[in-house]
Amino acid sequence: MDYRQPWHELTIDVAEAIRKDVVLDDMLNSSIYADLPAGVWHFQEDKVDQFLSADWIQQMHKIGIPIRNTLIFYRKPHYLHPSAHVDVMSATGEPAISAINWTMDSLDDSEMIWYDTPPIPPVNSLTAIGTPYRDWVLDQIAPYESSRKIIGTTPTLVRTGIPHNVETHSRSRWCISVRCKSPMLTSWENTVDLFTPWIKNVNS
Repeated sequence: MDYRQPWHELTIDVAEAIRKDVVLDDMLNSSIYADLPAGVWHFQEDKVDQFLSADWIQQMHKIGIPIRNTLIFYRKPHYLHPSAHVDVMSATGEPAISAINWTMDSLDDSEMIWYDTPPIPPVNSLTAIGTPYRDWVLDQIAPYESSRKIIGTTPTLVRTGIPHNVETHSRSRWCISVRCKSPMLTSWENTVDLFTPWIKNVNS
């Protein structure tokens, strides 16, 4: 297994992951982000069933990967956030190691980009909903780019505990980012090992 790779496509079925009564455009138009180029929504563990279906939550629990929380990201076409960041867990201040990401558009052409951690101290920041991040401005971190990937609609295990960013291209982007919990999720290597039964082409 290549632990250096910051993403792995998964075979987990997400077709019925989102509640049928969720309308993403309505969520955007009724929010503070309606006229902005980007937005983020956070459903914590006690409210995650307001976005994800109860059946899918239960199925993830059955396979041994219970859900901690879910973030939903929106980006307009050609939007590039001016910094790269590391996701941070609110409770502990430690990096959030991983997430299962997928987009809602089968023609999505946006790219998730990862960077080696530069020898430059990050800036601690908060999103509009209070989600903590550690940021580096793109001019500083661009030379440290290490990988990029079009996620598309394939659920993909992504590494969020190292600097990363997303560049949207020709299409708007709705991304679902499910964060899981398990005593095994203590490092990227352990996370990849836990998800190995659901990683595509694991022996290739």
